[in-house]
Amino acid sequence: MNPEKAAKMFVQWQTWRASFVPNGFIPESQIPDELASRKAYLQGLSKDGYPVLIFKGSRHFPCKYHLQCKRFVVYMLDKAVARAIIEHEIGNEKFIVLVDLRQLTYKNFDPRGLINAVQFMQAYYPERIAKMYMLFMPRFFRSVWNIVCLYLDKGMREKVCIFYLFLIH
Repeated sequence: MNPEKAAKMFVQWQTWRASFVPNGFIPESQIPDELASRKAYLQGLSKDGYPVLIFKGSRHFPCKYHLQCKRFVVYMLDKAVARAIIEHEIGNEKFIVLVDLRQLTYKNFDPRGLINAVQFMQAYYPERIAKMYMLFMPRFFRSVWNIVCLYLDKGMREKVCIFYLFLIH
């Protein structure tokens, strides 16, 4: 890795963290609506020992308050990193993200939320994600995801695995 780029990213992260998370954590009182939806949660460990963060797209609805939505993303990512620190030695705080898009409809679709989440992961949590699995991706979501992928750096793109699975009734 380029040391100058790493130093620049670290300074940007410190500046962002001091302004966005001044207490060092996001209190649950700042994100009550997002927590009530139960759309994201930690679920045990992967076979490699990484914490698994599950996001259920069908339980998400576009946020009325975008700041609360951004805070929720940071809250969940911080929880995953904290769990990784408990499970591994410090310096290996990786986790797996499982995005379940089963039963995702247009009313659940939130392009701004998707872009914010991806931007946070890429800019402020680089190298924290071991893998990201996107399951049951509907057709309408694919075209949007292809556009979002254009803005992902190569390292992040390589971590994303998409499974186009269809349920047969």
